[in-house]
Amino acid sequence: LNLVENFCWNPYQLTPAQHQKALKYMLAFFLPGRQVHIYNSQDEFLIQERPQIEMAFIDSSHEYLETKDLINWCQKNKVKWISGHDYGDNFPGVVKAVDEVGGYRFRHETIWVL
Repeated sequence: LNLVENFCWNPYQLTPAQHQKALKYMLAFFLPGRQVHIYNSQDEFLIQERPQIEMAFIDSSHEYLETKDLINWCQKNKVKWISGHDYGDNFPGVVKAVDEVGGYRFRHETIWVL
């Protein structure tokens, strides 16, 4: 599992250190024995060599260019399932980026799948 998380926001007002500790604990509990890599930035993730990625879930800055760049990277690298969060009126950058690549195939509330 590869995660990009800079721990700058969470709904529980945890400090970044508390947030990181809680995430690592939850991942160890729900994915015992699995290899988990946490990257602190999108740039750090994109430059790493790794095996084929099967699925990407995009829930980043919600800005158009960043979302579009991530979708393009996923398509270029033949990611089989590209999905994400926050498709809706509150995040016009996400909506624009998803719509420009042909729109979603499936949507439930604010979750989308290309």
